[in-house]
Amino acid sequence: MICESPVPSSFLWRLEINLRDDFDEICYHALRRAGYKDASREKAVYQYFNLCKRSVEARPRSVVYSREFECPESYRLALEEFEEKVRKGESLRPFMSDKYRELNYDDLLLNDWNVYHFHLSRQYKADGSVKRSDYEIFAFITDETMYMIQIYHHRTEDLYSRQEIMRILHDNWPGLLEPFRLQDALELSKPYSDHELHQIRQSHAMTLLQIRKGQVYGMIGGGYASSGYSGEALRRVDYWHDRCNTFQQVFIENADKIGRILFRDKEYADMRIGLLGITNNDDVIVMEKNSGYIIHLNIKNGDGRVYSQAYFEDIAQKRN
Repeated sequence: MICESPVPSSFLWRLEINLRDDFDEICYHALRRAGYKDASREKAVYQYFNLCKRSVEARPRSVVYSREFECPESYRLALEEFEEKVRKGESLRPFMSDKYRELNYDDLLLNDWNVYHFHLSRQYKADGSVKRSDYEIFAFITDETMYMIQIYHHRTEDLYSRQEIMRILHDNWPGLLEPFRLQDALELSKPYSDHELHQIRQSHAMTLLQIRKGQVYGMIGGGYASSGYSGEALRRVDYWHDRCNTFQQVFIENADKIGRILFRDKEYADMRIGLLGITNNDDVIVMEKNSGYIIHLNIKNGDGRVYSQAYFEDIAQKRN
């Protein structure tokens, strides 16, 4: 977008800015740096947030087990090693499905119920991931805790739509699902089987989950669109695109003031503002490319600071 000052004016300026496109480009390059060669410029923001949704942040967590949890004796040592990695905060990506390495993969189990599954194994492939095992762990994860629901054989019928998973989760830790309970719903008009749920998911239709009468839940994992895309990831895309539009409008409305500050000795300011980053919901950092100045602006309180590029380079050198 290109905006220009009204004429006549004592100070003329021209502003070129498109923070939304800049944000998309930042996400694209972040994926490329992470090794995802199939990153798409058109879908990069969704791909980025979908990857965030599917990933488990490496941080120390406590581990608790459901009363129903059972582990085959021959896999006991593998379970102990997996638990140790969880408690130490090590990466759990090696235990996830190979599909998690596919940028365009949409995990319908996760998007529906917010439940992760991990391969239980002590044997590793050359790339560092575990070999496919006979058993998988199903778990619900928060920032502080991994709730171990159950272990199932990978050939279990309709494994990823097994409603017993959610009944165990509910009966052991009902508070986890309470935010998703439909207060006025008593029961579904027609209960469905695990296989019917599998078919519903494959058609990308959404449905509710009934544990028992008066215990009906929905959107536990954020849901998914008719395309299969994660509903949570799509909402995050919309949110940050909207924030970019809000940030951009603030810069446009204050272009005259910004131009006078950056080009104080001139009668004309030709500004090209590019996004460097967003530190939280209200802080944005941009660079005016023609002058090299960097602007750190808080939209909420209007606090803004201008730095030279050399200032940031000096900070980077000190950190290194």
